[in-house]
Amino acid sequence: MKRGLFVRRVGAVLSLCSVFADPRMVQAQSPAAPVPGAVVADIVDVVADNGMLVGEVRDQQGRRLAGRQVRVLFQGAEVASTTSGADGTFRVSGIREGVHEVRCCNQITNVRVWPRETAPPQSASAVVIVCDEYAPVARQVAAPRRAGFLGNAFATYPIATTALIAAGIGTAIAVPIATSQKPGSP
Repeated sequence: MKRGLFVRRVGAVLSLCSVFADPRMVQAQSPAAPVPGAVVADIVDVVADNGMLVGEVRDQQGRRLAGRQVRVLFQGAEVASTTSGADGTFRVSGIREGVHEVRCCNQITNVRVWPRETAPPQSASAVVIVCDEYAPVARQVAAPRRAGFLGNAFATYPIATTALIAAGIGTAIAVPIATSQKPGSP
């Protein structure tokens, strides 16, 4: 009798925990999550001679933009930062082979950097970042407002949150049923 009551209470606590569990525990996050509201471009193959990545920042009409902050990340860590010059171009050194994120004007461009001798034929000699022309020079993106735990969880992780709630409800139903059944006679 006491064991059945204990099992029911443990089931209820587990059900409650699964409903209020942080969905990030179920779904892993990458170390360098994109900036909220950022536009992510496809991967661009670029040649970087002697570790020097060259590029330019342009607006949607093709005009070069000066004074834009350009950040280069490798595996989530910033490896270089610079500002586009008066002609909209930028250069960053110390870039090694591999996939990098180039962030500028709320735009994320994934760049696969190659040394010249191993680069595919279609590789570009520079990366071109197209920005929103109305973006300010130093733009900060406000953190999204939270709409309560469950509202934010559903908005961010709809499948994981639904699965957690379903598991909690299923546990709340299954545990009392399983503990109330009497063992059959041999």
